[in-house]
Amino acid sequence: CAQHLNINLQMNYWPALPCDLSECQEPLFDYISSLAVNGSKTSK
Repeated sequence: CAQHLNINLQMNYWPALPCDLSECQEPLFDYISSLAVNGSKTSK
């Protein structure tokens, strides 16, 4: 399974802020944070 962000994932979350649904972005931020942890380990 390729772990990466693609434009389709990002496009799903674009309307969240203009529609005042910022709480819907939390799963995306959790996902990005989990990738950052592994990316930090990989870079070291």
